[in-house]
Amino acid sequence: MIRLPPPGGDAVKFYASVRIRLGRTMIKKSASDSTKVGQQIGAECIKNKVSAPFRKCKWNFMFNDDGTGNFDVEGSLVEYMCEHEILQGGGKKSAYCYWEGEKITKKKLAGMIKSDPAVAAAIKALLDGASVDDINIDLTADEDDTAA
Repeated sequence: MIRLPPPGGDAVKFYASVRIRLGRTMIKKSASDSTKVGQQIGAECIKNKVSAPFRKCKWNFMFNDDGTGNFDVEGSLVEYMCEHEILQGGGKKSAYCYWEGEKITKKKLAGMIKSDPAVAAAIKALLDGASVDDINIDLTADEDDTAA
């Protein structure tokens, strides 16, 4: 990733409370076919006076045939779970993962999450039992504190 200084000189570095660097990589249909089907967006928190800095995240944005696009929530969720070893993946850059002892593609599992409520409930149970990050954000606690 190319490190570019922010516009406005050094003032932004000191004045800003949060600075986020965005990057992207294109998602192609296959190695031989150069058709672009989406892009993977990466965000890195460079500076954060409000919360813990230096966090990174990735998500997929897929293109539709009509020129619009949408966030691939289920596909990004499967990638996240394989990356953090909540689901057993086929490897670092593998397109496969294991679900209930069966080796299937990540795209197929994302489709199963979208279409089958039982699979979505099982994935939610896996996420509830996992402790990936040390920080657990509870949005309802903030609302209760302001109401009191």
